[in-house]
Amino acid sequence: VLLHGGLNAELCSAGERASVEFPRYRIDFSGVLAFQIIELDSWDGESESSFDEILESEWIRDLGGKVTSEHRHFLVQTYDDVIEVVCEAFEFTLIDTSTEQVGADQPTAAMDSKSD
Repeated sequence: VLLHGGLNAELCSAGERASVEFPRYRIDFSGVLAFQIIELDSWDGESESSFDEILESEWIRDLGGKVTSEHRHFLVQTYDDVIEVVCEAFEFTLIDTSTEQVGADQPTAAMDSKSD
């Protein structure tokens, strides 16, 4: 599952503030076991931020089947939707938009959930 869009820099809590108001990002989830999306106004949950890991996830417990100890539950809140993913790993990349080439997403920074 691949998500991409813009972050609201005003809502970022850690590190330096972005030099652009809505820096572009890409999140690539791998080893996906389950995925769901719901419109934000229909969602009745709570979240600490726009990207959270749900610890001790009831959804993972309920999935059974092919769930392993490597699977983790993530929640992504966007302006319109809430996306939940159960996966083994993710890679979060900030995109350098200073180039004008179409389709030339150049990473400026990346974070891998399975760093050694």
